Amino acid sequence: MKIITTVESYRITYKYPIPGPSIYNGRVSRYPFRYMSVGHSFIVPRAKEAAVRTAARDYGKLHNMRFTCRNQPDGTRVWRIA
Repeated sequence: MKIITTVESYRITYKYPIPGPSIYNGRVSRYPFRYMSVGHSFIVPRAKEAAVRTAARDYGKLHNMRFTCRNQPDGTRVWRIA
């Protein structure tokens, strides 16, 4: 039995640095979480409540931040709390 090994040629380089991790998995957030400091808030229409709650939770887990959402008369307000 004859074994044949085929190896493709690849060029090995060392001049390219490893890029940093992407922000929010390469997607752009439609909400301003990135620019918020503790105590900042923004408001969204009540129809977007479920989406903003999920986005705040996911963004917070990824970036070690905490948010809270509360219903207000004019919509749902999101605060950064940590």
